[in-house]
Amino acid sequence: MPSVVCVGGQWGEEAKGKVFSQLSASSDVVVRFEGSHLGSQIVSLANIAVRLQLIPSGILNAQAKSFLGNGVLIDLEVLAQELDMLEAHDISLAPERLSISPDANLILPFHKRLEAVRPGQLRLNGRPYNTRGAIVAAEDRAGNLGLRMGDLLEPTRLADKLRDAVLRGNALLAALGGEVLSGEDIQSMIKRHTVLGERIAPYIKAFDTELRSSLLEQRRVFFEGSGGTFRDQDFDALDDIDMWSHKAGLAAGVAGVGPSQIDHVLMVAKAYTTRTGRGAMPGELTGDVAKQIQEQGDEIAQATGGFRRITWLDTVQLKKAAMIHGATCIALTKLDVLSGLDHIGLIRDYRNTDFPRRADFLADVEPDITFFDGFDVKDGQLMEDEAQWPNGLKDLIAAVETDVGLPVVFMSVAQKERAFVIRGEIGTQLFG
Repeated sequence: MPSVVCVGGQWGEEAKGKVFSQLSASSDVVVRFEGSHLGSQIVSLANIAVRLQLIPSGILNAQAKSFLGNGVLIDLEVLAQELDMLEAHDISLAPERLSISPDANLILPFHKRLEAVRPGQLRLNGRPYNTRGAIVAAEDRAGNLGLRMGDLLEPTRLADKLRDAVLRGNALLAALGGEVLSGEDIQSMIKRHTVLGERIAPYIKAFDTELRSSLLEQRRVFFEGSGGTFRDQDFDALDDIDMWSHKAGLAAGVAGVGPSQIDHVLMVAKAYTTRTGRGAMPGELTGDVAKQIQEQGDEIAQATGGFRRITWLDTVQLKKAAMIHGATCIALTKLDVLSGLDHIGLIRDYRNTDFPRRADFLADVEPDITFFDGFDVKDGQLMEDEAQWPNGLKDLIAAVETDVGLPVVFMSVAQKERAFVIRGEIGTQLFG
């Protein structure tokens, strides 16, 4: 397998877990290069399925090395819980299998308090939508004010930096009417982070030289992107956007190697589109069709506990995402969720505009929707001979490839671990 970056082509809810599982199963190295614990992926291998928020999916492959890059924001409590969970599944966590960049930034308790009171915080049912600290931690990272994983290796330096960071955070909390951290809170935080640092210390080590050697030796390297194109800070305008970039072009740079080392960019999309929270969705579905997709797809938003919003797959959006990432191929997930529908829509054009410059301008879009005959792949079975596929499915896949200008090389057709189809030479290279 050549080196590949895998990214989400929609709003970050692309069901990337199965794609990650299959890529990591045949990889020598898996690198998580961006994001935080705000999202998660269910990955599986050899009948073991786990939900991962921070640690790369390669941890399930006993032959692979997993690298957590400096572009990831890390909540130590979440990381410790994830390590506990993996140990409970008897998954090896030997330090030679997992490396965490010393330059990755930390999410601290006061980041969470600040996020709850920051101006413009999106609120749902009167409560802050997001209080997990990643947005404020990203702001500190951008201003070179944050603590890094490497600080955990020096307890005295850690304590000094934590005190300085909390004093700065308290000034902001006081100005915004939030609850400041007391001296006792600060001491408790220093003690807890010192304990967590001792546990995680064996994994904190630079890996850029080893990664570069792996690429030069043509080993199988998979760069894992957690987010979605239109949650990127440059391509959305919500107050609660991810304050970092999900672009494929950053994968090599934040991991310490050059972009010329990347062979393929695989863009993942659901066979329909979902979105959590506010914001325009061209062609948004309501009524029975939306309810059927929500229920069959188990489309429950982690942040709200409610159903995600639904619309048809949008190839105008995917074409824009493919341009942003320099994508070379597509993976489609959850095709089985569309089973049982009489007709399946595909947004292929906007009547009044191209894809708008900013995602918040989508409210003005008038989508042009083409409908295809329904199909049934609910049992997870799909003939290898594509000539025997249902006509509606063949026509839908052909339309996606035509509109986006890229081949669909992976199709997920059921929840089961092995329920997928690999297509073409590129698909064989990536997943073989």
